[in-house]
Amino acid sequence: AEGTFLLGTFQDITERKLAEQALHQQEETLSTAIAAIDEAFVLYDPDDRLVYCNDKYLQMLPQAKGSLVIGETYEKILRRFFAAGIFSQMLESSGNLAEEMLSKHRKGESDFEFQTVDGRWFRMIDRKASTGHIVGFRIDITELKVATEVAETANRTLQAVNAELALH
Repeated sequence: AEGTFLLGTFQDITERKLAEQALHQQEETLSTAIAAIDEAFVLYDPDDRLVYCNDKYLQMLPQAKGSLVIGETYEKILRRFFAAGIFSQMLESSGNLAEEMLSKHRKGESDFEFQTVDGRWFRMIDRKASTGHIVGFRIDITELKVATEVAETANRTLQAVNAELALH
């Protein structure tokens, strides 16, 4: 009976170790996959506390690097971003942007664009997972904004030329 008890204990320990190794491998795979994403990635837990952000996220807003503290809530981090003047004055003055961003983030429904004080544009997307975690991406769309502006200017010029030609 004693040998059976020891064998059962040994099997339990072995199974636990195998399960821990499998979990570690899954965590390592997920971490590697997130690091390979070419966009800024952030993860908040069900209590809306920062769990993880990749290097691209940290590079996106270098002036906010010190504002990103693992375990801190999105609200505290967001308010610190506003206090540091990271967002353009145009956005800050457009009503209660911080409250709108916070509300959409908590619902896991964020999908809007913002401009930083250095003139860069980002698309912010947050989605709530079934676990309650919030997964976020911040995509630099500065080049797209510039290209769109150039195309719109060219289109207006073309319309003016066409109107002038129609008169002749």
